Amino acid sequence: MVYIVESAPADTDSMQKPVLIRWYVFITIMTMIVGPMMIPIALRAGLPIIGIAATMNLFGHGIALSGDFVIQGAPKLTGSAAGVGVLAILKASIPLVIATGLVSTLLSFWMLRRDMKKGRIVAKSTSTASLRTDFGAAAKFAAVVVPLTFLATIATTVTIGLKGDDATALVGGASLLLFIVIAFLEYRMKAYEAVMKKLQEGFTFSINIFAPVIPIAGFFFMGSPEVSPQILGQGAPGYLFDLGKALAAHVPLSVIPVAIIVVLVGIIAGLDGSGFSGLVLVGTLAQALGTPVGANIAVLAALGQMGSVWSGGGTLVPWGVLDVSGVTGCSPEALTRRNFIPVMAGLAVATVVAIVLM
Repeated sequence: MVYIVESAPADTDSMQKPVLIRWYVFITIMTMIVGPMMIPIALRAGLPIIGIAATMNLFGHGIALSGDFVIQGAPKLTGSAAGVGVLAILKASIPLVIATGLVSTLLSFWMLRRDMKKGRIVAKSTSTASLRTDFGAAAKFAAVVVPLTFLATIATTVTIGLKGDDATALVGGASLLLFIVIAFLEYRMKAYEAVMKKLQEGFTFSINIFAPVIPIAGFFFMGSPEVSPQILGQGAPGYLFDLGKALAAHVPLSVIPVAIIVVLVGIIAGLDGSGFSGLVLVGTLAQALGTPVGANIAVLAALGQMGSVWSGGGTLVPWGVLDVSGVTGCSPEALTRRNFIPVMAGLAVATVVAIVLM
């Protein structure tokens, strides 16, 4: 994912108020890189396009992002709000990520196989005779260098501890550099024309994908207490977060209902499509509700993080899966409908695991 960090200066008139950090999560460019490389292979293996999209979605936007073990943007926000360290959130999230990931992916696979056997989903047949075999030097170069470059990027990110904007800049810079080098190898002196044409096609593609969903997502953004005042003026309520707080205020406190409340609030907060805007809320809620019942705050906060990121990070709302649906060509509504039961089942199992750990 691409994280943009916007920091507001601390209020010097107050007693060390924490710096306000707002994270906006934008559609990842990595999907556009991985998708075209892996989709033809998956199609030849007999996997239908909706299955390819669901696989990319669950692994890329669910498992990888909910733990956020590399860039660590999510655990930093959650831990700061919950009053625990980033390392504690990371450790607590490991069994929850495993539980949610295993249940959601296995159930999604079973449902896909069931629908294929019943003829509800038909995989497109591909013929090896129709595949291009006269690859040029640029294609052969890209086939080797692109995977190696991104493996080196991952290794560098982990080795020297890059996080946030630094990690994003490394990935984006490597992508752009590869794009330009391959363009020069393929088009020679006309490379600048090809680069500009591909950039125009990319922007046009993005606009075509996002335009239909922007008005829908706008209503959910109005439910955020950060965005709503910018639209409706000072004092405007954030009804999504207010709904979560109202739910928490009317349920008796014990470990089981508190865990259910936190994960539900995370899911509700994730409906704005970012997955990160609700992390401060679930972290604060975990500390406020978990302390009186003696729950493990790190586990409770990590559970809320699972709900928020799996919901809004790109598996349960159509405006959160646009990159995957765009690169695969399937409907975002169809993709989120296919994800719903596996993801909710995974979060339910993660909630049970969290209750046991607390």
